[in-house]
Amino acid sequence: MDNPVTQFAGGVLATLVQSSVMVPVEVIRQRQMIQTGGEGTYTGSVHAVKTIVAHEGFGALYRGFLLAQLVWGPYNAVYLPLWEANKRLCVRLSGAESVEKLGVQYELGSAFVSSAFAAGLTNPMDVIKTRLQVQGKKKQYSGALDAAKKIYAHEGYRGFTSGITSRMLWVAPSATIMFTTYDQLMKRLNV
Repeated sequence: MDNPVTQFAGGVLATLVQSSVMVPVEVIRQRQMIQTGGEGTYTGSVHAVKTIVAHEGFGALYRGFLLAQLVWGPYNAVYLPLWEANKRLCVRLSGAESVEKLGVQYELGSAFVSSAFAAGLTNPMDVIKTRLQVQGKKKQYSGALDAAKKIYAHEGYRGFTSGITSRMLWVAPSATIMFTTYDQLMKRLNV
């Protein structure tokens, strides 16, 4: 999979499929995380789903779906080609014969750096997506552009970097483990 266009297309398609399941899960998780007790709180995930659908409609579970594509599509489009390029760079720097002969430490490093970079680069859109997903029936933002304008007006450019370190430290280890494990398994299975 050395073709960057194929990597980009694969990343975008994977994002669409993944978002179909994960966006509702993320909406529920985020709503439960920001609740502060009192009236209207969720007693669990099932209660959250029932309450959100009853008060806001089924579509509320998919709030931020298109924005998720603008977060994870570009993330995957940056991450996958950068990861492959970093592995090729490690081959040159380490003197390994090929990417297939690269030591696991180089694969781990390549995956971590690539993922952290992609996570940081896509953080501004993730901030916008998250702000839209956590708002309830009483909406602070009318859409992505409105959210971007209000975030910038009230917080400046720093508003778009909110949580960037946490996001990088959440995304990078996950991608590092997943892709390095995948690569190692493919090598050991001679696939």
